[in-house]
Amino acid sequence: LTGCRIMNMFDKKDGWIEYYYVPEQVIDLGDGNVWAKVHGGTADFILSTDSLKTWSITTTNYSPENNNVLSKGMSQNIYYGNVETSGLYVKSEKECFVLGRQKGRLFHTKDGGRSWTYKDFNTKLYSMQFFPNDVIYMSSADSLFISQDGGDTWIGKYQYWSGAIGNKRMQFFTEKFGYIYDDYRLFQTQDGGDSWKEIYIDGDDFWDFGGTLNGCFANEHIGLFRSDNSKVIFAAELNQEKYTLNYSIVYEEILGNGHPQIYIDYINDKWILWDWWEGYIYTC
Repeated sequence: LTGCRIMNMFDKKDGWIEYYYVPEQVIDLGDGNVWAKVHGGTADFILSTDSLKTWSITTTNYSPENNNVLSKGMSQNIYYGNVETSGLYVKSEKECFVLGRQKGRLFHTKDGGRSWTYKDFNTKLYSMQFFPNDVIYMSSADSLFISQDGGDTWIGKYQYWSGAIGNKRMQFFTEKFGYIYDDYRLFQTQDGGDSWKEIYIDGDDFWDFGGTLNGCFANEHIGLFRSDNSKVIFAAELNQEKYTLNYSIVYEEILGNGHPQIYIDYINDKWILWDWWEGYIYTC
């Protein structure tokens, strides 16, 4: 399947992968026959006749209202809508969450993907972070959602994203202290999302170089971010008294063509920059 990427492998044969070209519609035709309309990829429609174990390309378009396959005329519309995801978030070998960006639908499996449940949040979902004792944080377009029971129930904390645009990145270091930011604005909370304070970029040169808040923090006060054209890497330090982010240029050279992402490897104490378009990985 073109458009796949490995998210987490637990041994040589078992793990989680994400498939970009997700179904827009899935219909259970009965007796192990399942039909799906595919968004993207090399096929418009695919069909399984063995309860999802294998798939083949088909040219037939079905609908629950006009099904000419089953003699009894019975079918079930399992899902309809664009499930474009913000990624997979793997909690264990058996448990995984899939965040639906456009429809705000959160998918959850506890048995390695054999069965799924879902909840609708009616807002774009962007990122998730796990804490001990089944505490989960999830960022959306307009709120921070918190679950205290492993994702069964959620409480939303709203009204901190006034005027913010783009993807909402989330990075918490404790259940109380964390950041949420888009390409241009940065917010900090020290009470678990009950209140937020905006942190401003100190100086206009950051934006003159095409700087964005696409990167991450290494700890509560120091981060690494890149420019839009991937030519400049900025180190940023938070001035806690003035609530400003002071920056300095630490690297000037083209790194990838696909607007590479920056992450921190806390285990090995390294910065990781990966270019998802060209397939390069850089470490520092």
